[in-house]
Amino acid sequence: MISLGILLILAWQFYIGYRRGLGLQGLYLLGSLVSLFVASLHYRSLGEWLYLWVPYASATEGASTYFFDQSQLFDLDQVFYAGLGFFIIYMVTYTVVRFLGLFVHLADLDSLDVGYTRIVSGILSVLVTWIGIEMVLTIMATVPIGLVQDKLHESLMVRLMIDTPLVSSFLKNLWVVKILG
Repeated sequence: MISLGILLILAWQFYIGYRRGLGLQGLYLLGSLVSLFVASLHYRSLGEWLYLWVPYASATEGASTYFFDQSQLFDLDQVFYAGLGFFIIYMVTYTVVRFLGLFVHLADLDSLDVGYTRIVSGILSVLVTWIGIEMVLTIMATVPIGLVQDKLHESLMVRLMIDTPLVSSFLKNLWVVKILG
């Protein structure tokens, strides 16, 4: 069921990107990359602050995760807060870019849009959405609750997204390697 929801979201985003055109969708992709960069610089301090305010379901004896090494189980709270801080900064920065995109939308960029560029625009929209969904799923994968872990592991799309080499290795490097060592 989760896989179907993800596929519907990605299909909808392809349609939206197709309708936006290459100019605006290119701006949104650039904004997403800038947001990733800004978030990678400031997520730790926000993660430390969130540690005081956001509850986390600590691992109990016998708990396990499908997406992280068992030796990291009792340290996943640090990864959770780092990921949550990263996601919040990413979303705030990306929201600013989306606001700026409202003004770019007023410009006449239709001359850039021919058949194949609209398809590229749709693909770029799917890529930006993929990154956002993958962040949320990776954060959820740190929660050592059996029900959450089972639902995530049952979904083919979730497993595919969390184990995608390019984006997931970037996120795991920031959230796991740099935090846990």
